Amino acid sequence: MLQILIQSFLSILSLELLPIDPAYYEYKAGLRNFPPAAISGVHHFPKSVLAGNQMDLQVDQTADRSSATTIPAEIIIPTKVKDANFGPFISSKHAVIFDLSSGYALYAKDGGTPAPIGSITKLVAGLVFVRLNPELTGTVMIKEVDQDYNGKNYLPLYQNISSKDVLAASLVGSDNTATNALAKLVGLTETEYVERMNNLASELGLNDSHFTDLTGLSADNKASARDVAWAYYQVSREPILRPYLAANQWTLTSTRSPITVNSTNEIYRHNYQLRDFAIEGGKTGYIPAAGYCFVSQFVKDDHEILVVVLGADSKPSRFEDSLLLADWAYDSFIWP
Repeated sequence: MLQILIQSFLSILSLELLPIDPAYYEYKAGLRNFPPAAISGVHHFPKSVLAGNQMDLQVDQTADRSSATTIPAEIIIPTKVKDANFGPFISSKHAVIFDLSSGYALYAKDGGTPAPIGSITKLVAGLVFVRLNPELTGTVMIKEVDQDYNGKNYLPLYQNISSKDVLAASLVGSDNTATNALAKLVGLTETEYVERMNNLASELGLNDSHFTDLTGLSADNKASARDVAWAYYQVSREPILRPYLAANQWTLTSTRSPITVNSTNEIYRHNYQLRDFAIEGGKTGYIPAAGYCFVSQFVKDDHEILVVVLGADSKPSRFEDSLLLADWAYDSFIWP
């Protein structure tokens, strides 16, 4: 009896002194064994998809997680070399890490639950745009009635702004006015454009996602962390859009005088880059209902990973959580 009391006391003490991320319990419960198609709502990106083919993202929520699943021979996943390293403590409510060489999830913290995502919504808005207007030859004029005063406005009034600069303001600077202008550029109402976004989400298998506006200001715009990763991956494969994801700054050139758009991705600035891996791109999101969100792509020795955090408790935390997860992934796994 005394031994049980001592063990209980030590357990409580360890929890008080050394907080453990909820992902630890997912791991102990067997929810993060590969392949992740059968785990807690986290899917993988098979090689066939990375080669450009279509895939089915349906997840079997009734899968028997205790049974072994055969990994296709052609898919070689990173090997976890630190089995006792379950993941860092992070403030974000939802998070995933995907390895892009194999398409497998390396980490999941409630990765399949839909949640508000703020301006990460702009990824899907941009993807709809390039699939409707790949030539990018249009221009748009912003008037007072078009301006959205929530957040930064980069587009000047009563000037013909090119499609490329509108996209830059939207994806680099997270400009809501610019994002809404995407609908004007293709001659759609906001309702029609949002319908296209939801149709595209369905086509891509983003089954945990739903959109009610282009910008993400609505708390009804929701996606799971896994869906955010897949949406980002799709955007990063578009030659027109990829440069905007990787830009620290962008200069709008179709205006009467050049306008500098600063990225909302603060990993490009300050001391966040003091790591042995590099960031290749990212997109932020925030509204009060969503908390601070971030999807990012990192690379080390040609090994690329996607990291998604949703619901961080502060602006710095979303970047710190992302870097901690990238640190953990590169420290805990080796690649073939």
